[in-house]
Amino acid sequence: MKPPPPPPPSTNPKKSTSKQYSEPEQNTGIVKEDLICKILKYQNNKRFGSIIKQELGFKYTRPQLAKNSIDSLETILHRIRTHLNTRNMDKVFEHMAKVTAKGYEDLVTGFGYNIEGFSELLMENPAFHDAFERWKIERKIPDVPPSFQLMYIIASTTYVAHTTNKGIQFANQQKLQPPPKPVISKTEQTKPNDERIKSNFKPGDIII
Repeated sequence: MKPPPPPPPSTNPKKSTSKQYSEPEQNTGIVKEDLICKILKYQNNKRFGSIIKQELGFKYTRPQLAKNSIDSLETILHRIRTHLNTRNMDKVFEHMAKVTAKGYEDLVTGFGYNIEGFSELLMENPAFHDAFERWKIERKIPDVPPSFQLMYIIASTTYVAHTTNKGIQFANQQKLQPPPKPVISKTEQTKPNDERIKSNFKPGDIII
């Protein structure tokens, strides 16, 4: 008799007895270290360190942060980011209002409408500031990454510098313009010489 054929390979082979880690589990330590480093960098930053300590009331050490879970570290970092976003975005929005008003004034003026001084009038209007402050309070905190904040600040500062220098250049040109020349009437230009200058002296008279 022939021996029976070997059994077919199992469609569900047994997994290895060694522990298998998923990709998120393998990166847990890396994620945690990244969060700790960012929190420490914020706390040790020359510009933000004192703000976080005084206004948020905490300053963690590395051993203290290492005892926290990833969720707790994300919460701490979120508090820092939210506080700095809220703190800075108020100033950014105020600057944005001035730049937008001036840009609107220049745009409409380019279409032939004379609204010179619109931005100054708007900034002096209490009703505008009431509505603007309420909008800032009621708005949701925007998730604006620092890269976009930098782009806006650079672009808006460029526009402000352009308009300021343009005004200074116009004022200097007005100062350097020569005074207008006196206008001689056409009738005076066409008069013959003997009618322009009349004298009682005759040729040969001795002038004493």
